[in-house]
Amino acid sequence: MRRGQKRLTVAILISLLLVVVLMSLSHLLSEISFAQVSQAIASISTMQLLLAAAFTGASYLSMSLYDYQGLKVIGKPLRWRTAATATTLSYALSNTLGFAALTGAAARFRVYSAKGLDALDVARVIAIAMGSFWAAVTLSSGIALIIQTQGLKLGAINLTHTLCWVIGWAMLGLILVLLGLIAKNHGRVKLFRWYFELPSYKQALGLIGAACLDIGFCSAALYVLMPEGSMPSYAVFFALFSLAIVLSLLSLIPGGVGVFETMMLLSVDAPKAQVLASLLAFRVIYYLLPLTVASIWLGVREGRALRGLMTKRVNPKIVAAAQATQSFAPMMLGVLVFLTGGVLLVSGSLPPEASRLMELDGVLPSVVINLSHISASLVGTALLILAHGLYQRLKSAYRFSMFLLALGAVFSMFKGLDYEEALVCVSMAGLLYWTKAAFYRQNRLIPQVVTPLWLLLVSMVLICCVWLGFFAHQNALYRQTQWWSFALHSDAPRFLRASVAAAVLIAVFAALRLTRMNPGLQVPQQVRADEVAAILRKATTTDAMLALTGDKLFLLSEAKDALIMYQIKGRSYVVMGDPVGNPKSFSELVWAIRDLSDLAGARLVFYQLSAAVLPLAVELGFEIIKYGEEARVRLADFTLEGKRMSSLRQAHNRAIRDGLRFEMIPPDELGHYLPELKQVSDDWLRAKNQKEKRFSLGWFDAGYLRHFSIAAVFKPGDEGSPEQIVAFANIWQTADLQEMSIDLMRHRHIAPPGSMDFMFCELMLHAKQQGFEWFTLGIAPLSGIEARRLAPLWARTLNLIFTHGESMYGFKGLRNYKQKYQPQWQGRFLAAPRGLSWALALKDVQSLISFEAELPSNVLPADKNKSEKNLR
Repeated sequence: MRRGQKRLTVAILISLLLVVVLMSLSHLLSEISFAQVSQAIASISTMQLLLAAAFTGASYLSMSLYDYQGLKVIGKPLRWRTAATATTLSYALSNTLGFAALTGAAARFRVYSAKGLDALDVARVIAIAMGSFWAAVTLSSGIALIIQTQGLKLGAINLTHTLCWVIGWAMLGLILVLLGLIAKNHGRVKLFRWYFELPSYKQALGLIGAACLDIGFCSAALYVLMPEGSMPSYAVFFALFSLAIVLSLLSLIPGGVGVFETMMLLSVDAPKAQVLASLLAFRVIYYLLPLTVASIWLGVREGRALRGLMTKRVNPKIVAAAQATQSFAPMMLGVLVFLTGGVLLVSGSLPPEASRLMELDGVLPSVVINLSHISASLVGTALLILAHGLYQRLKSAYRFSMFLLALGAVFSMFKGLDYEEALVCVSMAGLLYWTKAAFYRQNRLIPQVVTPLWLLLVSMVLICCVWLGFFAHQNALYRQTQWWSFALHSDAPRFLRASVAAAVLIAVFAALRLTRMNPGLQVPQQVRADEVAAILRKATTTDAMLALTGDKLFLLSEAKDALIMYQIKGRSYVVMGDPVGNPKSFSELVWAIRDLSDLAGARLVFYQLSAAVLPLAVELGFEIIKYGEEARVRLADFTLEGKRMSSLRQAHNRAIRDGLRFEMIPPDELGHYLPELKQVSDDWLRAKNQKEKRFSLGWFDAGYLRHFSIAAVFKPGDEGSPEQIVAFANIWQTADLQEMSIDLMRHRHIAPPGSMDFMFCELMLHAKQQGFEWFTLGIAPLSGIEARRLAPLWARTLNLIFTHGESMYGFKGLRNYKQKYQPQWQGRFLAAPRGLSWALALKDVQSLISFEAELPSNVLPADKNKSEKNLR
């Protein structure tokens, strides 16, 4: 099953589970009305609300200790305020929206990456926090089960005191065993060849203690809201609360909506209307209130910073790319707009206040009131969808959101004088305007904002709103004629029409997403081939000749004295090798491609960078990963004499005795040899069971090969037949005689042993005679990556592949072969944004290398012939 199909299957299963949970909840609430719940909410005292808010604050403070101590465990301690900011944002997002790996983890990474932590560090902190939470749930629940005295009732399931006591001690024993293992192994676990650092015994106690405080304060926030006398003791309530939280997390439903409420309604012996009112108040105080406060605070703070930057005399695009990309504003304001859309949808599902409707009566026709009700729900649905575009910093999403928020405020007033909702819309529009500098990307709207995961989240909100509408109008008699009833107090018909309209809008967006899965590559402005050729003539490294493969896009410096070659694949801009040309223009080009990719909403990766330009990647804040090493032979020192070169000398002499002959075929004479070279190439591909690679290598193409001289090895024919080519390679060389190298290297399966060694030796001797300084033998992937104990996990993983992955590729064999020529090894690197971007981009790089279809180029074809002559 493909990855996309798996995601779709999981999304459907989660949606079906939500429907089942809401149906179960409907059955539990069948005997109460919406009016009873409203009365119960109104009966919650101010003191209860203040206590719940205080316990909520204490819970979030306790959460900050997860990361504060976890950062010490991984050896990268930070200030408590930094950890508190990261955890507050992380849990405020993940508690409300779910999908912790995408929401909470992203918030943590944004905070910690600014302090120098990489994605693996953040992943370790998250793992420590999750482990601490589950250990604390197990420990505290076990203690609660032990000390309670009356047993537990979960709907039709009754757990006796003895059974609770046994389960509690088992849970407590599990944690004691875990702590014992940590103490015995001194916080280190060995897996295969590697050691993984775990919290020490004292650190583990501190982490579990912090998690217990968090869970205790969280449960207390709900406990003070529950009806008086609903629980026999806090210990019983805590055990039930912990079980409900665990089941909510395991359900994978965002926020555990419906699951948590169902469990608590089954467990608490009190009027269900009062219990549901307490649960709703808890949702608002513990989930929505921290998220709203954090989002507004961040929006105001970062909006001030962005507006201050925009007043300076600098390029606005540079400000946007360099500063807005690091801003939390898009993420948090996207969440706030999502919540605003949810508010409008929820309002559309509930009956309006009768007194306000009467004030509108006579001022506006009932048709206008009813149409405003539908329109407000449509605006809410569109805001849910556009929120993802704001998260991705799309300017079009910002403009549409501003327009829709204004409409939402108007429709809220027209549908029932809902000035609270209108105020929310106006405030949200003001906050968006305050941070408008953060929304600068020019992408097409539909493919970016309508992702499958986001549609799932939007659909879940709609499902919940529909359920809420049916619950609020459960006494209505639904008939076909109600759809066309536009009376002033026709609440149920308004809800039905609004729900159907919202569902249709979501379906339309989904259909547009499906029909525009691949919006096409945004090919940049065309460049002239003679401009590219002029820059290539000034190249000091031979890998610049990859510009001639015809599968590259080019970005030229303003002075036309340097270029970057790249290609677009998926959501990645892949830069091939170093910039070419005048080094003084390299910084300009690197930042230009950074801006170009960021404006397109794509990730950027530099592939096979040399150490010389790594400082530019560091300036971008990119993560640097070693890809391998390039073998370079200093030709002034190259000789076949001496003991170290004895094996090469013997191979070279044997080839001469066998009658092999080396010849350099100039480009003008290549046409005569092309058919025979094609036979050699096809034979090599069949023998190796290989397909042509692209992008980072040349391939057998007559137009490409005509740019270069060809090094060929001839073998004498048998019994008077003419000699034949048994091996060849096309030669890259720089005009300044700095470097010569080979690209396409092929040989027949019948080539005598040592034929390739003979060709390399002759080539190096030829290059030395011509005055070249270096001869490059190409890259040995994964070479030179050390697996020290404190090395990053990626380095240890790649070293393991290099050491034990010989059957997959022959990494060590390739390096050992090149080592025969006594080269100097120079590192080659990958550079990409921190996080998992580099892994995703590497997947796109691999797709480019194995891509069989023609890739776009922005070189004007009319000048190609002229440029080929210039290059020669």
